[in-house]
Amino acid sequence: MFFAHTQLLVLGESTVKSGIDGIFDIFERSHELRLNTNVIVARDTEASSILKLLLPVESLPAIGIIKKSKNTARIYGESRDINVFELINGISGEGSVVISGARILGDAEEGAKKSGMEQTKVKALVTMSGLSVLKKGVLQGWLDGPLARGALWVQNEINETSINVDSDEVKDSIAVNINHSKTKIKIELRNKVPVIHVNVVEEGTLSEAQSYIELSNREVIVQLEQQVALKTKQEITQALQAAQTMKCDIFNFGNELKRINPKAWETVKDNWESVFAEAEVDVSVEAYIRSVGMRLEPKLLK
Repeated sequence: MFFAHTQLLVLGESTVKSGIDGIFDIFERSHELRLNTNVIVARDTEASSILKLLLPVESLPAIGIIKKSKNTARIYGESRDINVFELINGISGEGSVVISGARILGDAEEGAKKSGMEQTKVKALVTMSGLSVLKKGVLQGWLDGPLARGALWVQNEINETSINVDSDEVKDSIAVNINHSKTKIKIELRNKVPVIHVNVVEEGTLSEAQSYIELSNREVIVQLEQQVALKTKQEITQALQAAQTMKCDIFNFGNELKRINPKAWETVKDNWESVFAEAEVDVSVEAYIRSVGMRLEPKLLK
């Protein structure tokens, strides 16, 4: 077998539940296997089922899954594009790691048949689904939707995403496309209790308004910015709480404390996961809407 062409590694959920530490030694030793191979977890199914599924736009299923993984990570901000090298570093570090999940929607057996490609409506498809949380190479749980996005916000992995906020009349009627986000982390130890400061600065444009809003009024724009910041803060806080509940430092806080204060790290390293679960968290978010598009007021909805 020749492995130099390998571009995708799919881990079955049952394999991840039992631990993946023994899988990657060959990747670091072999001169054929590449460390930039993308990694995903097959959610609620086996890895073979994901790779057998035929995709209507790609002759090779693995190539289509890689493109879907990268596009989802870049545009939606709820999954992470991770390769073998990054995964090995995460497993061997002081914290935990997250890997994007992929699940099958529809009939997997029918989706593996070539006859399904001759129809306009496919029998099954692969969709990216949440983040798997691994501690010491073993699956601990899943983060979905806002929790997944909040986790990636803390990790400074958000390239682009969309946030819906309320108008005075309709819930979630205003869509703001975030196209720039920067996260800074500061961690300190107070009486052996970590205090974690998370600061996010994000910028975006108003992409859609499904109710009337006076966008020519600067005060209205400021209110929208405050709503975007509040929603971002809520998602980050919920993701941090979920990680603390699982006692999984998926944000690399342990490595950061070790880097900036080695002496303090020595006092907590033996039970860091438990210490992290009791950490105090301070989240601050600044949001700016830089553009509202080519039209100020949605006159058709006035």
